[in-house]
Order: sequence, then C-alpha cells, then structure tokens
Amino acid sequence: MKDREVIETLNDMKGVFGERGHNQYSLYSIDRAIAAIEKQIPVKLINKAGRYSSHYLCPTCNKMYWKDEIVPNYCQGCGQKFNLD
Repeated sequence: MKDREVIETLNDMKGVFGERGHNQYSLYSIDRAIAAIEKQIPVKLINKAGRYSSHYLCPTCNKMYWKDEIVPNYCQGCGQKFNLD
C-alpha cells in the first residue's frame, strides 16, 4: 500500500470513528498518524536566489539551508523528507 492510499484509509477511518462517537483521542491519534506519513512523502525544496546569497527553504517549516552546504535527505527542523533530484 502506498503512502497516499494509507492516508486515504486513515481519513476514511476518521469518518467512521466520528460517526460512531469515538472519543477525541482516537481522532487525534489518526491525525498524528496522517501527519507522520505525510512527512515521509518527499517534497522539493524551495529555491530562493537573492542578490547576495542563495539558499533553499523547507516547504513545511521554512528552515533555511545555504546552497553551498550539504543538504540532508530530511529536514533537521521538522523531519520532512526531501526530494533532492
């Protein structure tokens, strides 16, 4: 099962749980699981080229990475996975 399919399934579960009157802890747990899975889906960095400097930004938390430094596969600020291609 792919990440997007898992997220769809969890969203469906959330709807069923809400209809059946499950407590907020169950719904909160599903929201947390969805957020964790979404961070595993690679995203491209935002390229910011200025007049005097160039850097990248994480699209999730806006952590800055200078272009001349080695950019990790995951954001050091929020854990978002990067697509470095």
